[in-house]
Amino acid sequence: LIETDIPRLAETSSDRFVPFVAKHLKKRFCSVLEEPDDTKSMSSTEMHQVRKRCKRLRYWAEFAAPVLDEPITELMLRAKAVTSAFGDVHDADVQYEQLKRSGFAESHAVRDALRRTRKAACRDAEKAWSMLRKPAFTKVVQSALTRLQ
Repeated sequence: LIETDIPRLAETSSDRFVPFVAKHLKKRFCSVLEEPDDTKSMSSTEMHQVRKRCKRLRYWAEFAAPVLDEPITELMLRAKAVTSAFGDVHDADVQYEQLKRSGFAESHAVRDALRRTRKAACRDAEKAWSMLRKPAFTKVVQSALTRLQ
């Protein structure tokens, strides 16, 4: 956002700020909505890619929220919940890979604790993902962004 998009914004007049931000935010939101509905069908790599897309959406929403207000503030909060939850899944995956290479690879207690942690993180990710993609919410956000362009 800071390196690529804000320099382009500097070339935009102040009366074009809202349409500019709305257009780019809508693009990020649509990109996230193209991802699969079901987190259970996603691989760890796919979850990580979704997380990165949601981070971009979140940063745009954080940037735009003070100007666009509701429902963009809610979009920002929901995108933040997704990135946090998917980040917890990713952290558990990384820790599990490190465990496999460590001297504790045969430790059932540590392995089982990591599995429980990942399972809980996956539940949180599924909940956050469904809240972000809730049809009524997506309709409100897309309508607001279209109106602002």
